[in-house]
Amino acid sequence: SGALFGRADGEMHLRPFYLPTAERALPGCTAAQAVEAYAACGGYPRHRSLWDVSASTEENLLRMAASPGGVLTLAGERLLADVPTEGGHRRVLHAIRTGSHRRAEIGSMAGQRVDRPLDLLLRTTLVRHQRPLGAPERSQGRYELPDPYLRFWYEMVWGDQDLIES
Repeated sequence: SGALFGRADGEMHLRPFYLPTAERALPGCTAAQAVEAYAACGGYPRHRSLWDVSASTEENLLRMAASPGGVLTLAGERLLADVPTEGGHRRVLHAIRTGSHRRAEIGSMAGQRVDRPLDLLLRTTLVRHQRPLGAPERSQGRYELPDPYLRFWYEMVWGDQDLIES
């Protein structure tokens, strides 16, 4: 409703940092601590900035992921906010996260055609398609979730959101 609402004329897509870059965001931590923090937080600077290097991994996870309002609890749904609920996009994500990595497996697990949902998820970079080195462009390849935080969220938070809230 403001005067400038809807007038953005540019868009920038920022991707999370990879481990070597993200590790520099946690000064004073050991390599093992950096890997543990990266496995939970991914390469998101906001998540990493809240990781307390003086606390244990368990303490950090209890505070950030296993408590209502924790940044790692809430950020997964925010990350998926732009994924349409119709069209089975989330079913396709769920199928990939549970171990279906080939197009036919994903379609079978999701119970639907997956061409359109996969195309959208690939464009949003929530899903990555990997082919073996030197394989032809039309080869099967594997679909996977490239974001370590999203994998963590699905594995540790997604199914237990009601328990975390209670």
